[in-house]
Amino acid sequence: MDWTSSVVNYNNFKVGELPLSTAQYTTFLATHGGASQARGVLHLPLAAACVSLFFNQQLPGFSLTLNPCLTAQLYQGQVTRWSDPTLAQANK
Repeated sequence: MDWTSSVVNYNNFKVGELPLSTAQYTTFLATHGGASQARGVLHLPLAAACVSLFFNQQLPGFSLTLNPCLTAQLYQGQVTRWSDPTLAQANK
């Protein structure tokens, strides 16, 4: 997401799905006159949204059991295959 081109001097508020990385924050300050001119950036959580996992329930003989830890591993890309041992263990 290229948010830098959308920053306008009269616009004091922006909303995004992800927090700024250190590199993005540094770039923001460098392109807007430093912290004294840009007045810094403050990240505030405004809303929480639901995220869903989908899988094909029509697969014969297959059901899916997920615990919170396994779900987090899926979102973090640590579990990427149906044959992953962690996923297999949870679905014996």
